Amino acid sequence: GATFGATTGAIAGLIVIFFAYKKFRRRNKSSFDAQMGGDLIPHKTLIKRIVWIAIPITMGAAVMPLMNAIDVLLVMNRLTDIGMGDRATELYGMLSGYAQTLVNLPQAVTAAIQISIVPAVATLFVQNSVKVLDRTIQNGIRMALIVTLPATAGLVILSRPIMVLLYPSQVQYAQTTGSILSILGFSVVFLGLFQVTTGILQGLGMQNRPTFNLFIGAVVKVVLTYVLVGITSINIYGAAFSTLVAYGTATTLNFITMSREANINFDFKTVLLKPLIAALVMSGVVIALYYSASQFISPKLATVIAIIIGIAVYGVMLVKTKTLTDEDLALMPGGKKLKKMISKFKRS
Repeated sequence: GATFGATTGAIAGLIVIFFAYKKFRRRNKSSFDAQMGGDLIPHKTLIKRIVWIAIPITMGAAVMPLMNAIDVLLVMNRLTDIGMGDRATELYGMLSGYAQTLVNLPQAVTAAIQISIVPAVATLFVQNSVKVLDRTIQNGIRMALIVTLPATAGLVILSRPIMVLLYPSQVQYAQTTGSILSILGFSVVFLGLFQVTTGILQGLGMQNRPTFNLFIGAVVKVVLTYVLVGITSINIYGAAFSTLVAYGTATTLNFITMSREANINFDFKTVLLKPLIAALVMSGVVIALYYSASQFISPKLATVIAIIIGIAVYGVMLVKTKTLTDEDLALMPGGKKLKKMISKFKRS
């Protein structure tokens, strides 16, 4: 039912976009006609081009779900092989039902950045605006890091307290699930970077490469899962680690492809160092606050306070280190509102 809903939702969305375009074109016919000077491309040719672009993107979207389906059988069988068959379903549920769900949350933001950056990169690439293209690509990567670094830090540092807070009825599993999350949490940054670099490569006309890179990552995941889960002392933690390595591999391959094709001169201080410093300062505050506060109040309340204060500290650090720019905010959902809030903060 959920799968059918996703499919019909996508089809409905396409239909809405089609009619919205037709309506917009009727209202702006004169400006459209002015921009359409010259010979028009036949509809059949356009459809072929769209399909040619859509197929690898669709295949890329299907790679990890397919590998995850294989992963279910692989993990369960390997746990059974090492004598943990009676807990196989329980352990895999901790991985996929609890930890993986939290790791997927930041994707909502990085997916929005990916969607925003594709047309921007494509336009600049066609116009051969090398300097602006370089800056736009770096802004997209920086935004991915701004979103994923604190999320990674929070999930890793507060893995067990977060599990206790969100799943109070499953406290007996908090230790194991928290340990899984502390490993899997590192994949947040790689997953976010993979999404954004995939959008960049699609904008550069290389929509096939991310699919191939993700497939390589998926193969690495299957091999590592088979080996690591089969080691008794590692068991389910091997599946979490293999997921981390898989996304790390795919992301690294995306960066290699992007560097070769786009010849980007990365400003590591602005792109990586500033967001990293902000995330490290936030991490220090969160650790100190949680462990000191939990001595006097309930651990759940200490977790909530640490998260709220941590977000505030991170926001202040982004402003103070001048990590966020107007171009960065333009790539974010709700960027205009954030820009107004930051402007007020700077004036105060």
